[in-house]
Amino acid sequence: IPYFLLSDIFEHLPVESLLLCRRVCSLWQSIILSSQRFRRQLFLQPPEPNTKFLRAPVKVHPIFLNLKSDWAVVDVPITISHTGTLLSSCPIKHQYATEPALTTFLVVMPGHHVEINRDDGIRVEDV
Repeated sequence: IPYFLLSDIFEHLPVESLLLCRRVCSLWQSIILSSQRFRRQLFLQPPEPNTKFLRAPVKVHPIFLNLKSDWAVVDVPITISHTGTLLSSCPIKHQYATEPALTTFLVVMPGHHVEINRDDGIRVEDV
């Protein structure tokens, strides 16, 4: 299949399928990773200049939508996990936490908040 046709097909796939396509072969992976649009969809695009002061809406990595935590337990370290796995040990930990990738991220939790800063973009593992 020609390169341009594969790229056109990939544009119509959901993120989950695009992730799987990256694993098929090195050609497919290079097509996906060479596209800025696909890298954004997969939270792999580094931050643009001036994203620290971005006021436009940002898309949060889907892993954060189904998180479980023990917020209500007092005097116990907060463990954020996705289906029982710590985010720091997930295979997607190096992906950016937001799209567009941000260099400053404020996490608001009941009772307190945490500001995370990383010049090369906040990753899933940082949150």
